[in-house]
Amino acid sequence: MTTRRCTRLIESCAAQARSLSQNSKRPVAIVFPGQGAQYVGMSDKYLSAPGASEVFSTARSILGYDLLKLCREGPENILKLTYYCQPAVMATSLAALYWLKEKDPSVVERCVATAGFSVGELTALAFSGAVSLEDAFSIVRVRAKAMHDASTDVSSGMINVRGLKITQIEEMCLAAEDQCKSEGVDGVAVIGNYLYPNAVTVSGSDYALSLVADLVTQHGGRTKRLKVAGAFHSPLMSGATVALRRVLVGVPVADPAIPVYSNVTGFQHNNSTQLTELFCQQLQMSVRWQSLIENMIAEHGEDLEFHEVGPSRQISAMIHQIHRPSRRRTKATDSGPKS
Repeated sequence: MTTRRCTRLIESCAAQARSLSQNSKRPVAIVFPGQGAQYVGMSDKYLSAPGASEVFSTARSILGYDLLKLCREGPENILKLTYYCQPAVMATSLAALYWLKEKDPSVVERCVATAGFSVGELTALAFSGAVSLEDAFSIVRVRAKAMHDASTDVSSGMINVRGLKITQIEEMCLAAEDQCKSEGVDGVAVIGNYLYPNAVTVSGSDYALSLVADLVTQHGGRTKRLKVAGAFHSPLMSGATVALRRVLVGVPVADPAIPVYSNVTGFQHNNSTQLTELFCQQLQMSVRWQSLIENMIAEHGEDLEFHEVGPSRQISAMIHQIHRPSRRRTKATDSGPKS
């Protein structure tokens, strides 16, 4: 099977879902994970599925290295790097999509909406037929490198914050930036990800993050530094946005066959121009994951069934926190790394 055929298989999933999206059975939203879901061996489960090998052979031809070997053997310290992690999670998610299509085709047939967390949105765009498989890997190669490069410009990172109201955390970010200005220091602190009720990640420069962490602790909240190299989904990624927009200019993007919900707005979009611009903006704007899931449920009903397709179960865990009744209707292709 050629790479061209692999592309058509991905597109056929979207076409099938579009033709059957009004199926009387329970509707499905297929969601894809982002960076942080990776682990060594994450692709093994899906390699027997027809089409999975073509995903990784396409990746190798576009990226110029053996992504499958990295997914299967690591080492972990290389796999977790932004440059390698993003294409690895996307490839594994697409292989998992083939696996799911073979194991339970009705899930794809009943799909009425799709989304992905951060780089997972690109996986959703490929699944929806908006971009080809080859172009998806060309895009993720540029995106990953641009985010890695932007991370080296300023000492920065991200922290998880839990246990406080979102408005409190937003005020703390503003206070940290104001203190940086008063001290004559360049400082950025913004909410990078709205995850679920009273849980966010804050992105920013290291000093500003330390100020936010102190304020959170003083008010009884909890923080944890994330093992990421930069302040993703913040203004510090502006340079990466420029690089991503530049590559997308040369990529044909079609209107998606399945509505794709944007990380930036939390709403579904069916227009290729809108989706392209929002995907660029995503690098330096907050991911509104809680709103996205809530909007999916509001628009498709309380019986909407979620299927997380790809490594780990991070998305499923967040959905459980966002909408407790969906716990029984949320499934995942993966159970996470073996202990």
